[in-house]
Amino acid sequence: MLQVMKEQSWYRMVMQLLIFMLGVFCLAAGVMNGGYRDTLIKAIMVCLECIGIG
Repeated sequence: MLQVMKEQSWYRMVMQLLIFMLGVFCLAAGVMNGGYRDTLIKAIMVCLECIGIG
């Protein structure tokens, strides 16, 4: 029983690490692609519209 729990724990740790690395890769690819600029511009426009300037 304990051996099965250790195997599941190891498998879970490996899967968490792989998902984390995939997230970091996708985040880096988005930044390198310039995706942050679109989000920043949209956020600025929403703020300006909210206070009545834009």
